[in-house]
Amino acid sequence: MNRVKKLWEGHRMIIPEHRARMLDQEAHQARSVERPVLDEDALEEMQRTVQEAMSRGSMLTLQVYQDTRVNEITMVPKWLHVDLLKGYGVDGALRAVELGDIVGIC
Repeated sequence: MNRVKKLWEGHRMIIPEHRARMLDQEAHQARSVERPVLDEDALEEMQRTVQEAMSRGSMLTLQVYQDTRVNEITMVPKWLHVDLLKGYGVDGALRAVELGDIVGIC
């Protein structure tokens, strides 16, 4: 049995496509984070900050959980719909963020 394993040991190789795929998977796993769980105080503080920004027309940088990562979105919030916060981004484009995906405000 050991002889059979040794026979194939020298024939193992990784083709460049497989190596690239393995490196991509490792990099994706390294960037992945679990969704943060917010307590009630943090949610109330974020709600107050969003309301203030809406009334003043000031810009916010939101930390949004998307695709196993936390991304930052900068916008001026204008409308609060059922579960969406809508506003204008830095580039002037209309943006919409689900309230459940917001995990922090910078």
